[in-house]
Amino acid sequence: MYSIRSVLPTDAPAVLCFLKTLHSLPTPTIRRMSEFPTLLQERHWIESRQGEGGIIFAVFEESRIVGLLDAQIPEAFEFRHCCRLGISVLHDHRRQGLGRALMQEVMVWAKAVALERLELEVMEGNDAAIALYTSLGFVEEGRRVKGVRVDEEQRCDMLWMALPL
Repeated sequence: MYSIRSVLPTDAPAVLCFLKTLHSLPTPTIRRMSEFPTLLQERHWIESRQGEGGIIFAVFEESRIVGLLDAQIPEAFEFRHCCRLGISVLHDHRRQGLGRALMQEVMVWAKAVALERLELEVMEGNDAAIALYTSLGFVEEGRRVKGVRVDEEQRCDMLWMALPL
């Protein structure tokens, strides 16, 4: 049984566990972390997304996080009508509607706090994610050609997608 709620600073150990699990898998469609934050750093990151800084939603399977969505509102006045999203779901929990549920949760929140636009980046080739975002109304606005180094030799494009609210 899954539940979705906003992440609290007390969830920092579960968030770290999620990140370590996510980054231990050979998935070419996510950015790799070179080192993991400390528990204190993770708590500060969560606190930075509370209030005017944004929000973090998680999918919980009991006390374990299996999906995470980070919504960051920029500090600069010129961009405070926008919100930048990052989302990940553990591989063995994909194709169950969890990504869609997280996206729908953040869309409701974004409208409630009067944001005008959601933005995200996704690696070319992450067809399931691109299909999800497109089905929710996101459109491709740009592309960083060969903007991501997958390994020493392989590069791929990074797509910029947005949803006006």
